[in-house]
Amino acid sequence: MPEKQPAYRTPPFPFVGATQLEFEHAVAKAAARPAFPAKELHAAVRACVDELKGRGMTPEGVLITMKAYLRHTAKTHFVLPHSDPRWALDKLVDQLSAWCIEEYYSAE
Repeated sequence: MPEKQPAYRTPPFPFVGATQLEFEHAVAKAAARPAFPAKELHAAVRACVDELKGRGMTPEGVLITMKAYLRHTAKTHFVLPHSDPRWALDKLVDQLSAWCIEEYYSAE
């Protein structure tokens, strides 16, 4: 049985090239416009999940990696309160989780 790809919890994340740029651009747009259309970010998440799944990562590993990647990427684009920066991204992280699960199992 092939070895499963481990989850990434901290940088460097495994994304490069178009996948990385698409995700970072979509997060930047989400930060700039809180009521942004989610289509671009959803597409970027889809590309990341496809890449991770293609590397043999488990569904749990994909969720862990994508949540960590979103939080890492958001640090440079979102203005987060100093008291508790996590709450500002909770809704986006919840949506990202749903998209990851949906995408991971959509092709099966």
